[in-house]
Amino acid sequence: MKSNVRCDKLPLSRHQLANPYFDSHMLDRLKKNESTDLCNNYTIKYVGNEFSRIEPIDASKKFSNSTALKSLKKGQQKYRKTLDKLSET
Repeated sequence: MKSNVRCDKLPLSRHQLANPYFDSHMLDRLKKNESTDLCNNYTIKYVGNEFSRIEPIDASKKFSNSTALKSLKKGQQKYRKTLDKLSET
């Protein structure tokens, strides 16, 4: 007897199954989790045995829409510069 159950969606790839956040942006997750923004807000403390700890200077500085947009724009600018350098060679 054949099954009449059909699935309209395409099966998920191995990459999608391995990453539960494949459909959401990293900046959205940082805002949702109220993560501390470490952009120009960190100190590095060396704890020995070649290990270090990164700690925020101001732990109350969280990701917001404005900080997320700024970091996204900076990332896009760096990406464009990299593409320009690659196209010159």
